[in-house]
Amino acid sequence: LAKSRNDMSRIAMASCSLATAMVLAANPTGALELAAQATEFAQMPGQTLNACTNKAAATEALGRRDEAFELWSKAKNLAEEIGQPYNLHIVGLELDRLNNDIENARVRMQWFEERGLMNGVNIAKRYFPDLAEQEGLHAQKLAVRLEVLGSLQITGSETKTLRGRKRQELLALLLEARMSGRKDLSKLSLLDQLYPDEDELKANSSLKTTIHHLRESLGQPLIETTSGGYALANCESDAELFLATRDTRLWRGVYLEGLERFDSNVQEALYLALFQKAEALLSEDPDEVARVAKILIEAEPYELGYLALYLRALRLCKNHNRLARHYQEARTRMLEVGESLPETWQAFLSQS
Repeated sequence: LAKSRNDMSRIAMASCSLATAMVLAANPTGALELAAQATEFAQMPGQTLNACTNKAAATEALGRRDEAFELWSKAKNLAEEIGQPYNLHIVGLELDRLNNDIENARVRMQWFEERGLMNGVNIAKRYFPDLAEQEGLHAQKLAVRLEVLGSLQITGSETKTLRGRKRQELLALLLEARMSGRKDLSKLSLLDQLYPDEDELKANSSLKTTIHHLRESLGQPLIETTSGGYALANCESDAELFLATRDTRLWRGVYLEGLERFDSNVQEALYLALFQKAEALLSEDPDEVARVAKILIEAEPYELGYLALYLRALRLCKNHNRLARHYQEARTRMLEVGESLPETWQAFLSQS
């Protein structure tokens, strides 16, 4: 369907998703073909990077180690060129693994640890088990979790729904900065994003008040002042935990439900990871896949890949009444943007 609409970006995204799934399913030949297609149709640097990492993983799975090393190196250079430090270090760990370079991996693991990016920490420890013994890791369970896979809430000894939109937006911005590999956010950046319509003096005062009230209401230092601005203190998040574990049960609703999406790269990475994991779970747990696919559709109602996943899950659940009803709702929704879907869900799935 994406091809029929000549939607290059969606073709690239779908090809990358399928390539990743094929690598996980031990079909590297198919993954290589899809990665090549993703490269051809890529419209954004991030899509080119994803295609390159899929190509590297598939090539390595085929036993072509030297060629894979060159592709991982190319991916690392791409991540550096487009300014993605998180992906730079993630891909760097693949090179460290191939080089058996534990010291370089240790440096990367510390970089992830300092920013609370536990997915990178876990990858480093999996590739180099000796690093699990490194002193200084915060192995103890963190006392506070910032939950953003749904409406924003704070979980500690109890779960709190944070009042005040600006307070929620501030925490969301700081978390997205950390997930993007930035140690902190400058005051100027926060002022621009939180108070774009206020003069500088009033915006400064508003930011100070928001931070004060946030610290006071939580009763613990969730935000710390840095030399460059502000950062999240030592807390974990369900978003980072999901990227580390791929546990779909962490998702309660759409990402940052009710708030503006400030960083599209973070949002895209989370939804792509959720989509890929849901595809892998389809035959094993169709009920859970139907649940998370509905979240994906709520987030991106015109993404046909999400619709196809949802319908396949409902079909496996043998929920044909719900399947037919939701497909007709989707047909009506797509007509709003000038897209005509096949008359039946069976015909739609046969084309997907």
